[in-house]
Amino acid sequence: MKPYLGEIPRNDVRSVWSGIRPLAAPPSDSKGGTQNIIREHSVQVDSQRRMVSITGGKWTTYRKIAEDAVNALFDSKLVDRSVMKVQGKQSPTDEMQLLGAVGYEANRVSLSVESSTPKDVLAHWRSSYGERYTKLHEIAQSIASVPSAVQMQAAAIVSGSSSSSSLAAKQSGNFPDTIAAANSDKLQAAGTSKPLAVQFIHRDFPVTTADVAYAARYEHCMTVEDFIARRCRIAFIDVVAAREASAVVADVLAREHKWSAKEKAQQLSNVNEYLKRFDAKA
Repeated sequence: MKPYLGEIPRNDVRSVWSGIRPLAAPPSDSKGGTQNIIREHSVQVDSQRRMVSITGGKWTTYRKIAEDAVNALFDSKLVDRSVMKVQGKQSPTDEMQLLGAVGYEANRVSLSVESSTPKDVLAHWRSSYGERYTKLHEIAQSIASVPSAVQMQAAAIVSGSSSSSSLAAKQSGNFPDTIAAANSDKLQAAGTSKPLAVQFIHRDFPVTTADVAYAARYEHCMTVEDFIARRCRIAFIDVVAAREASAVVADVLAREHKWSAKEKAQQLSNVNEYLKRFDAKA
């Protein structure tokens, strides 16, 4: 980064991470270099062992990877097409709509939802969940209030406490417990006198406790780490915010999964240990 942006103060770096992409080298490649290896996936069929192997690829092309694997099964006769009940075209998945796409119209919004939901939250829900945004609205209406201890921390943050001062409190022995309820600016943006009582997991992000409950109920989210890192990806954007939001996420998941106090504490300990890898100061 230094050649492009110059010297960057360590305190300005909010999160640090890197990844490793698996590359599929062709069997004939004996040079050992990676510069000429394609970034696509490779599907290999071993008819003798009746095994199909998928190597390389990336998450964003998962559907095509699956299509190629299924087609390989058909082409190699390892699986009969009639067993899979697939007629005509080899794979129909390129025409299937994902959950949230059915019935979704980009320019059409439920008036009752639009009039009561903060604009940034509604935009986030529609972008992330498609037509399922109405389900998020229902959950937000019915979800129980967060514990009063968390609300007390929220009051301190909304009133102007900084993230660094919040972290100081955490480092003294308390787990992160930050929530920003729908503040007056967001309520006014909704343009209604009866706004939805949205509860944010952190004041800097439009992610709500309804998102957490939805992930637990419909997407098999079982840990605080999973939500913070992979469902909303706050960990990759701002590790301080991720620490602060973790206790709110734990509160919701504890209710959804009926965790004991011991399990909840262990979840918070696990996520705090996990977040150390994103800390530029570590």
